[in-house]
Amino acid sequence: MSCNDKIRQKCSPKHFAVCTEYQGTIPTFSSLTKGCLDMEEVAEDVYNILGEIKSTLDLTDLAEGCVTFSGPKILQSVLEHLHTKLCALEVTVKAQAITISTQTAQITNLQTKTCP
Repeated sequence: MSCNDKIRQKCSPKHFAVCTEYQGTIPTFSSLTKGCLDMEEVAEDVYNILGEIKSTLDLTDLAEGCVTFSGPKILQSVLEHLHTKLCALEVTVKAQAITISTQTAQITNLQTKTCP
């Protein structure tokens, strides 16, 4: 792979990341401590953080039990699918609550012999 066509190959003198001081802020979740940091250290830390985030978002090994996934197991599609299932369950629970209430009233009426 040749890098000669990139503009950075035409820059002179070249400055490597290890030679470039980082003067920005470091977030609390960074593994870096404050001090004399260079761009190489910061870039490596950012890649490590991205790798950790990516691994926690990987849902490819999500077991399929009562919920079957037809699409890719990426966070957005899994959450959308679970949201749809949850909304359907909410409708069912509300309908069941009405049925139970109606049947409870009918049982009470039968027990007290006050049928309409």
